[in-house]
Amino acid sequence: MGNGTSYHSCIYGQYLFSISNHVIVNIFDTAEFEPFIENLNQNATVVIVSQSGETGDALEIIQKLVPSKPEGSKIISITNNPKSTLARESDVAIDLMLGETNAIPSTKGYTAEMATFALLSDGIKESQNYAGKVETIAKEMKRVIFAEHEQIKALSDKLKNQQLMYVLGHSIGLSNAYEAALKIKECAHIQAEGYSGPEFRHGPSSMIGYSTPVIVFAPDIESEEDLKSVVGEVKHSGGYVIGVGSEHSLHYDLHLKTIDDYLYSPLTAIVPIQLLAFELAMTKGLDPDKPIGVRKV
Repeated sequence: MGNGTSYHSCIYGQYLFSISNHVIVNIFDTAEFEPFIENLNQNATVVIVSQSGETGDALEIIQKLVPSKPEGSKIISITNNPKSTLARESDVAIDLMLGETNAIPSTKGYTAEMATFALLSDGIKESQNYAGKVETIAKEMKRVIFAEHEQIKALSDKLKNQQLMYVLGHSIGLSNAYEAALKIKECAHIQAEGYSGPEFRHGPSSMIGYSTPVIVFAPDIESEEDLKSVVGEVKHSGGYVIGVGSEHSLHYDLHLKTIDDYLYSPLTAIVPIQLLAFELAMTKGLDPDKPIGVRKV
């Protein structure tokens, strides 16, 4: 469970554990978990993600959870502050080791949380699937930041006057759709809405008009028939489609290429859109580190 960006990383963890470890995971906004505490059993493991370890909702839940959890159940915290209240009250505390974070919108916190879930997934399987790819993923993040920067800057100039954008994802890429929409809202003050691709056609797709920007996270668009079909409909309605994934599609107006790795590509795929949110803010004369009306919680 988590809030905001941390909740989005939990969505990635949910899909990863289900696909890779065949473990059923229920995720919650931290503030909504209280009614479910009494249903925990002795085999339950509760993971609370909070970058600061002092988020109000997380502290409220941990105070209710510690005295009432069944014997044998475990609380794991994932936080950037090993001395925080949340870390101290947990059975196991995992340190994100991000160092000091100054900006209000979390970027490296999100990728670090996803990386932590990937390492936990490895641990459950007693494998080195993710650990063996850390260097490749880090290099790809660096490549995007430097090699794609000018293209993303040009894209920000094209989109700066937009009032509405949509971000779509599916399965392992769904968390990025929600997180990218949040970053664009926070940094650029553009109404960006994140959806599951198949869910998008149940109403929201009616809002697509000529040149409406739609960002699509598709690790492999050609193998994801549901998402491919939705993207085709968006294009047919006149949308401007920005595809983020390993494979190009004829439906894309612009393709931002990422590594070809279904399980771990979301860690690199979010980077160009984090950079886009930053450049949109700069183009509009906004401070991406301190969005208006937003504070660290």
